[in-house]
Amino acid sequence: MIINTTIAVVENGESILNVYLPIIFMMLLIGYQWVSEVLSGFSRSKISLIVRAAFRPIVTEKIARLNYKHIENDETWDLIKRILQNPEDQITGVLFNVTSLVSLAINITGILALILTYVWWAPLLILGLSIPLFYLASKSGKENYDAEKIISEKVRRYEYLGEVLTGRDASEERTLFGYTDKINSNYMEHYNSAYKSQA
Repeated sequence: MIINTTIAVVENGESILNVYLPIIFMMLLIGYQWVSEVLSGFSRSKISLIVRAAFRPIVTEKIARLNYKHIENDETWDLIKRILQNPEDQITGVLFNVTSLVSLAINITGILALILTYVWWAPLLILGLSIPLFYLASKSGKENYDAEKIISEKVRRYEYLGEVLTGRDASEERTLFGYTDKINSNYMEHYNSAYKSQA
């Protein structure tokens, strides 16, 4: 609108006042985008705090009520560690990702409809190319999740060994049995393995 109105003012001698309206619209749009980003960040933080307040006590109570056979199970603690890695951020992230996905779908539908009116075959070509990309993205997401499961197990192990090496509770046992070198070797093994997996 600004470009077309400016050309009309220059070439056809229309009133320059006609340029003000599209400029005001553009300023309002920029202002809306800025305010929406600020409000989005604020609402994300607020929702994260609400989820944390509601979710953490439930998880803590659930862990406290675990049977002994689960407490001594490695798979159980690997699962707990994955759940307790900023669960409020993960839940909030899912909520905002779904919202973004809906917004993206609306935008893409509008663009494809617009292209369809000019080049009928272009949207079909774009959709055809998108299917394998979607498949690759889905496969990549599953592989990333599986990798995170393996890494979380290794991280839990070397963090536990690090606590045994440096924690006050195990200081007497370290002195009595002299297992520092062996634990340190196991710690470095798990640490390097986790580092290579993350890299």
